[in-house]
Amino acid sequence: MMIRGLWVLILPFLGALACSKSDPSEVKQETDDRPTPENLKLIDVTDRVNSWVNEIIRDSRLEVNPGDEPWNHDLKLKLVNSLSQKLAIAHPGSGLGIHWKGLNLEISTLTKIEHMIINGLSQDHHEIQFTKFIDSRFGDNPTGIIKAKFMSHVTTKTADHSISPVIRVNSNLIGVDKMGHFAEQGLWYFLAEKEGLISTPQERWQFGQFTEGDPDLDTSLHEKYRNIYGKYCKTCVMFGGFGYYGMTSTGVCSYGDLMANEGGYQFYAQIYAAPDTYEFDLKNFDTYRWNEEVTPSKFKPGLKVRSTANPLHPQ
Repeated sequence: MMIRGLWVLILPFLGALACSKSDPSEVKQETDDRPTPENLKLIDVTDRVNSWVNEIIRDSRLEVNPGDEPWNHDLKLKLVNSLSQKLAIAHPGSGLGIHWKGLNLEISTLTKIEHMIINGLSQDHHEIQFTKFIDSRFGDNPTGIIKAKFMSHVTTKTADHSISPVIRVNSNLIGVDKMGHFAEQGLWYFLAEKEGLISTPQERWQFGQFTEGDPDLDTSLHEKYRNIYGKYCKTCVMFGGFGYYGMTSTGVCSYGDLMANEGGYQFYAQIYAAPDTYEFDLKNFDTYRWNEEVTPSKFKPGLKVRSTANPLHPQ
Protein backbone atom coordinates (compact mmCIF):
# COMPACT_ATOMS: atom_id res chain seq x y z
CA MET A 1 0.00 0.00 0.00
CA MET A 2 2.79 2.43 0.88
CA ILE A 3 4.64 1.57 -2.32
CA ARG A 4 1.54 2.29 -4.36
CA GLY A 5 1.04 5.63 -2.59
CA LEU A 6 4.67 6.66 -3.08
CA TRP A 7 4.52 5.64 -6.72
CA VAL A 8 1.44 7.78 -7.28
CA LEU A 9 3.31 10.72 -5.78
CA ILE A 10 6.55 10.19 -7.70
CA LEU A 11 5.17 9.53 -11.19
CA PRO A 12 4.03 13.08 -11.95
CA PHE A 13 7.40 14.49 -10.84
CA LEU A 14 9.28 12.09 -13.09
CA GLY A 15 7.01 13.00 -15.96
CA ALA A 16 7.38 16.71 -15.37
CA LEU A 17 11.18 16.36 -15.29
CA ALA A 18 11.25 14.36 -18.50
CA CYS A 19 8.83 16.54 -20.44
CA SER A 20 9.21 20.05 -19.09
CA LYS A 21 9.55 21.42 -22.63
CA SER A 22 5.82 21.03 -23.31
CA ASP A 23 4.93 23.43 -20.46
CA PRO A 24 1.53 21.84 -19.73
CA SER A 25 -0.29 22.76 -16.57
CA GLU A 26 -0.10 19.07 -15.59
CA VAL A 27 -2.58 17.58 -13.12
CA LYS A 28 -5.78 19.59 -13.35
CA GLN A 29 -7.73 20.98 -10.44
CA GLU A 30 -11.32 20.14 -9.65
CA THR A 31 -13.70 22.52 -7.90
CA ASP A 32 -16.65 22.75 -5.55
CA ASP A 33 -19.05 25.19 -7.18
CA ARG A 34 -22.18 24.28 -5.26
CA PRO A 35 -24.06 27.26 -3.83
CA THR A 36 -22.90 27.85 -0.25
CA PRO A 37 -23.38 30.75 2.17
CA GLU A 38 -19.82 31.83 1.35
CA ASN A 39 -19.87 31.78 -2.44
CA LEU A 40 -23.39 33.19 -2.67
CA LYS A 41 -21.81 36.45 -1.47
CA LEU A 42 -19.55 36.59 -4.52
CA ILE A 43 -19.88 39.64 -6.76
CA ASP A 44 -19.76 39.27 -10.54
CA VAL A 45 -16.25 39.71 -11.95
CA THR A 46 -17.08 39.29 -15.65
CA ASP A 47 -15.96 42.80 -16.57
CA ARG A 48 -12.69 42.41 -14.65
CA VAL A 49 -11.78 39.22 -16.48
CA ASN A 50 -12.88 40.66 -19.83
CA SER A 51 -10.65 43.68 -19.31
CA TRP A 52 -7.59 41.57 -18.45
CA VAL A 53 -8.00 39.26 -21.45
CA ASN A 54 -8.65 42.10 -23.88
CA GLU A 55 -5.49 43.85 -22.70
CA ILE A 56 -3.54 40.65 -23.41
CA ILE A 57 -5.13 40.42 -26.88
CA ARG A 58 -4.12 44.01 -27.64
CA ASP A 59 -0.56 43.32 -26.49
CA SER A 60 -0.34 40.21 -28.64
CA ARG A 61 -1.63 42.04 -31.73
CA LEU A 62 1.10 44.66 -31.35
CA GLU A 63 3.68 41.99 -30.69
CA VAL A 64 3.02 39.89 -33.80
CA ASN A 65 1.84 42.59 -36.22
CA PRO A 66 3.33 45.96 -35.21
CA GLY A 67 3.05 47.31 -38.76
CA ASP A 68 -0.65 46.42 -39.06
CA GLU A 69 -0.03 44.26 -42.12
CA PRO A 70 -2.86 42.24 -43.68
CA TRP A 71 -3.61 39.25 -41.50
CA ASN A 72 -2.54 36.14 -43.40
CA HIS A 73 -2.61 32.57 -42.08
CA ASP A 74 0.89 32.71 -40.60
CA LEU A 75 0.24 35.98 -38.76
CA LYS A 76 -3.01 34.66 -37.35
CA LEU A 77 -1.29 31.53 -36.05
CA LYS A 78 1.41 33.71 -34.52
CA LEU A 79 -1.32 35.67 -32.75
CA VAL A 80 -2.82 32.46 -31.37
CA ASN A 81 0.62 31.31 -30.24
CA SER A 82 1.31 34.66 -28.55
CA LEU A 83 -2.01 34.42 -26.70
CA SER A 84 -1.26 30.87 -25.64
CA GLN A 85 2.04 32.00 -24.10
CA LYS A 86 0.20 34.59 -22.03
CA LEU A 87 -2.89 32.55 -21.12
CA ALA A 88 -2.52 28.81 -21.58
CA ILE A 89 0.92 27.66 -20.44
CA ALA A 90 1.90 26.87 -16.88
CA HIS A 91 2.81 29.78 -14.62
CA PRO A 92 6.13 28.99 -12.91
CA GLY A 93 5.88 28.85 -9.16
CA SER A 94 2.13 28.30 -9.09
CA GLY A 95 2.25 24.58 -8.42
CA LEU A 96 3.56 22.17 -5.82
CA GLY A 97 6.96 20.58 -6.01
CA ILE A 98 10.62 20.50 -5.18
CA HIS A 99 12.74 23.66 -5.04
CA TRP A 100 16.22 22.67 -3.92
CA LYS A 101 19.69 23.81 -5.04
CA GLY A 102 18.50 25.06 -8.40
CA LEU A 103 16.11 22.16 -8.99
CA ASN A 104 12.60 23.44 -9.61
CA LEU A 105 10.22 20.60 -10.25
CA GLU A 106 6.49 21.24 -9.98
CA ILE A 107 3.21 19.44 -10.49
CA SER A 108 -0.32 20.82 -10.57
CA THR A 109 0.82 24.20 -11.81
CA LEU A 110 -1.83 26.73 -12.79
CA THR A 111 -2.23 28.04 -16.29
CA LYS A 112 -1.31 31.69 -16.60
CA ILE A 113 -4.95 32.77 -16.89
CA GLU A 114 -5.80 30.92 -13.66
CA HIS A 115 -2.84 32.50 -11.89
CA MET A 116 -3.83 35.95 -13.17
CA ILE A 117 -7.41 35.58 -11.91
CA ILE A 118 -6.49 34.07 -8.54
CA ASN A 119 -3.91 36.76 -7.84
CA GLY A 120 -5.99 39.60 -9.22
CA LEU A 121 -9.11 39.01 -7.14
CA SER A 122 -9.73 39.37 -3.41
CA GLN A 123 -11.59 36.98 -1.14
CA ASP A 124 -11.99 39.80 1.40
CA HIS A 125 -13.90 41.79 -1.21
CA HIS A 126 -16.04 38.77 -2.17
CA GLU A 127 -14.49 38.50 -5.62
CA ILE A 128 -13.25 34.93 -5.22
CA GLN A 129 -13.91 32.08 -2.78
CA PHE A 130 -11.19 29.63 -1.71
CA THR A 131 -12.14 26.28 -0.20
CA LYS A 132 -9.98 23.86 1.76
CA PHE A 133 -10.10 20.23 0.66
CA ILE A 134 -11.59 19.15 4.00
CA ASP A 135 -14.48 21.60 3.52
CA SER A 136 -15.08 20.68 -0.12
CA ARG A 137 -17.44 18.10 -1.53
CA PHE A 138 -14.46 15.69 -1.66
CA GLY A 139 -13.36 16.26 1.94
CA ASP A 140 -14.42 12.81 3.20
CA ASN A 141 -11.68 11.12 1.15
CA PRO A 142 -8.48 10.12 2.95
CA THR A 143 -5.26 12.02 2.33
CA GLY A 144 -1.67 10.97 2.83
CA ILE A 145 0.84 8.84 0.97
CA ILE A 146 -0.38 5.60 2.54
CA LYS A 147 -4.14 6.16 2.47
CA ALA A 148 -4.69 8.29 -0.64
CA LYS A 149 -6.57 6.62 -3.48
CA PHE A 150 -6.00 9.44 -5.96
CA MET A 151 -2.93 11.32 -7.12
CA SER A 152 -4.19 14.70 -5.93
CA HIS A 153 -4.77 13.49 -2.36
CA VAL A 154 -1.28 12.27 -1.45
CA THR A 155 -0.66 15.15 0.99
CA THR A 156 -2.78 17.83 2.62
CA LYS A 157 -1.06 20.42 0.43
CA THR A 158 -1.77 18.61 -2.82
CA ALA A 159 -5.36 17.98 -1.73
CA ASP A 160 -5.93 21.66 -0.88
CA HIS A 161 -4.26 22.72 -4.11
CA SER A 162 -6.52 20.37 -6.07
CA ILE A 163 -9.64 22.38 -5.16
CA SER A 164 -9.95 25.33 -7.51
CA PRO A 165 -11.44 28.55 -6.06
CA VAL A 166 -14.82 29.78 -7.27
CA ILE A 167 -15.76 33.04 -9.00
CA ARG A 168 -18.99 34.44 -10.38
CA VAL A 169 -19.17 35.31 -14.09
CA ASN A 170 -22.30 36.03 -16.09
CA SER A 171 -24.13 35.57 -12.77
CA ASN A 172 -22.91 31.93 -12.71
CA LEU A 173 -20.65 30.25 -10.18
CA ILE A 174 -17.68 28.53 -11.84
CA GLY A 175 -14.36 27.15 -10.70
CA VAL A 176 -11.32 29.11 -11.86
CA ASP A 177 -10.12 25.78 -13.28
CA LYS A 178 -12.68 26.27 -16.04
CA MET A 179 -10.74 29.29 -17.28
CA GLY A 180 -7.64 27.08 -17.39
CA HIS A 181 -9.48 24.50 -19.47
CA PHE A 182 -10.81 27.30 -21.68
CA ALA A 183 -7.31 28.59 -22.43
CA GLU A 184 -5.30 25.35 -22.50
CA GLN A 185 -7.51 22.52 -23.76
CA GLY A 186 -9.40 24.94 -26.00
CA LEU A 187 -6.06 25.70 -27.64
CA TRP A 188 -5.37 21.99 -28.12
CA TYR A 189 -8.74 21.53 -29.82
CA PHE A 190 -8.03 24.47 -32.14
CA LEU A 191 -4.50 23.35 -33.04
CA ALA A 192 -5.59 19.74 -33.57
CA GLU A 193 -8.21 20.96 -36.03
CA LYS A 194 -5.72 23.19 -37.88
CA GLU A 195 -3.33 20.25 -38.12
CA GLY A 196 -6.06 18.00 -39.54
CA LEU A 197 -6.15 15.67 -36.56
CA ILE A 198 -9.80 16.33 -35.68
CA SER A 199 -12.51 18.03 -37.70
CA THR A 200 -15.90 17.82 -36.00
CA PRO A 201 -17.53 18.86 -32.71
CA GLN A 202 -17.95 15.15 -31.90
CA GLU A 203 -14.22 14.56 -32.24
CA ARG A 204 -13.46 17.55 -30.00
CA TRP A 205 -15.81 16.10 -27.40
CA GLN A 206 -14.20 12.66 -27.68
CA PHE A 207 -10.74 14.18 -27.27
CA GLY A 208 -11.98 15.78 -24.06
CA GLN A 209 -13.51 12.50 -22.92
CA PHE A 210 -10.09 10.90 -23.28
CA THR A 211 -8.30 13.57 -21.27
CA GLU A 212 -10.93 13.34 -18.51
CA GLY A 213 -11.07 9.53 -18.52
CA ASP A 214 -14.72 9.11 -19.45
CA PRO A 215 -15.55 5.38 -19.30
CA ASP A 216 -18.20 5.93 -21.98
CA LEU A 217 -15.55 6.68 -24.62
CA ASP A 218 -15.20 3.68 -26.95
CA THR A 219 -11.85 2.03 -26.19
CA SER A 220 -11.22 1.67 -29.94
CA LEU A 221 -10.71 5.46 -30.00
CA HIS A 222 -8.16 5.58 -27.19
CA GLU A 223 -5.07 5.22 -29.37
CA LYS A 224 -6.19 8.02 -31.70
CA TYR A 225 -6.72 10.49 -28.88
CA ARG A 226 -3.67 9.37 -26.91
CA ASN A 227 -1.54 10.25 -29.94
CA ILE A 228 -3.18 13.68 -30.23
CA TYR A 229 -2.87 14.26 -26.48
CA GLY A 230 0.83 13.47 -26.65
CA LYS A 231 1.42 16.25 -29.16
CA TYR A 232 0.42 18.88 -26.61
CA CYS A 233 1.30 17.25 -23.29
CA LYS A 234 3.94 14.53 -23.43
CA THR A 235 3.80 14.09 -19.66
CA CYS A 236 0.11 13.34 -19.82
CA VAL A 237 0.55 10.23 -21.96
CA MET A 238 3.80 8.97 -20.42
CA PHE A 239 1.82 6.80 -18.01
CA GLY A 240 -1.18 6.05 -20.20
CA GLY A 241 -2.89 9.39 -20.78
CA PHE A 242 -6.48 8.29 -20.36
CA GLY A 243 -7.98 10.39 -17.56
CA TYR A 244 -4.74 12.17 -16.66
CA TYR A 245 -6.66 15.45 -16.39
CA GLY A 246 -9.57 13.83 -14.58
CA MET A 247 -10.30 10.32 -13.34
CA THR A 248 -6.66 9.31 -12.82
CA SER A 249 -5.53 12.37 -10.89
CA THR A 250 -8.68 13.42 -9.01
CA GLY A 251 -11.26 10.68 -9.54
CA VAL A 252 -13.53 13.11 -11.38
CA CYS A 253 -14.59 13.13 -15.03
CA SER A 254 -15.91 16.67 -15.36
CA TYR A 255 -18.32 17.42 -18.18
CA GLY A 256 -18.20 21.04 -17.05
CA ASP A 257 -14.52 20.95 -18.01
CA LEU A 258 -15.46 19.67 -21.45
CA MET A 259 -17.92 22.54 -21.86
CA ALA A 260 -15.15 24.99 -20.97
CA ASN A 261 -12.77 23.26 -23.40
CA GLU A 262 -15.27 23.82 -26.19
CA GLY A 263 -15.65 27.46 -25.23
CA GLY A 264 -11.89 27.88 -25.49
CA TYR A 265 -11.89 26.31 -28.94
CA GLN A 266 -14.53 28.83 -30.02
CA PHE A 267 -12.39 31.65 -28.56
CA TYR A 268 -9.32 30.74 -30.61
CA ALA A 269 -11.38 30.03 -33.73
CA GLN A 270 -13.10 33.41 -33.47
CA ILE A 271 -9.92 35.39 -32.95
CA TYR A 272 -8.32 33.52 -35.87
CA ALA A 273 -11.31 34.49 -38.03
CA ALA A 274 -11.23 38.19 -36.99
CA PRO A 275 -7.75 38.91 -35.59
CA ASP A 276 -7.97 42.68 -36.01
CA THR A 277 -11.45 43.27 -34.58
CA TYR A 278 -12.15 40.48 -32.09
CA GLU A 279 -13.07 41.59 -28.56
CA PHE A 280 -13.29 39.07 -25.76
CA ASP A 281 -16.48 38.93 -23.71
CA LEU A 282 -17.34 36.06 -21.38
CA LYS A 283 -21.01 36.85 -22.00
CA ASN A 284 -20.58 35.21 -25.41
CA PHE A 285 -19.81 31.83 -23.83
CA ASP A 286 -22.13 29.34 -22.15
CA THR A 287 -20.56 29.66 -18.69
CA TYR A 288 -23.80 28.41 -17.15
CA ARG A 289 -22.85 24.89 -18.29
CA TRP A 290 -19.33 25.22 -16.88
CA ASN A 291 -20.83 24.85 -13.41
CA GLU A 292 -20.53 21.24 -12.21
CA GLU A 293 -23.95 21.28 -10.54
CA VAL A 294 -25.57 22.28 -13.83
CA THR A 295 -23.44 19.83 -15.83
CA PRO A 296 -22.88 16.93 -13.42
CA SER A 297 -19.60 15.04 -13.33
CA LYS A 298 -18.90 11.32 -13.24
CA PHE A 299 -16.98 10.00 -10.25
CA LYS A 300 -14.60 7.06 -10.08
CA PRO A 301 -15.76 4.23 -7.82
CA GLY A 302 -14.26 4.73 -4.37
CA LEU A 303 -14.34 8.54 -4.49
CA LYS A 304 -16.55 9.92 -1.73
CA VAL A 305 -18.62 12.91 -2.82
CA ARG A 306 -20.76 15.06 -0.58
CA SER A 307 -24.26 15.95 -1.65
CA THR A 308 -25.52 19.34 -2.74
CA ALA A 309 -27.99 19.70 0.12
CA ASN A 310 -25.58 20.45 2.97
CA PRO A 311 -22.19 21.02 1.35
CA LEU A 312 -19.92 21.73 4.33
CA HIS A 313 -21.39 19.37 6.93
CA PRO A 314 -23.32 16.51 5.30
CA GLN A 315 -25.53 14.29 7.38
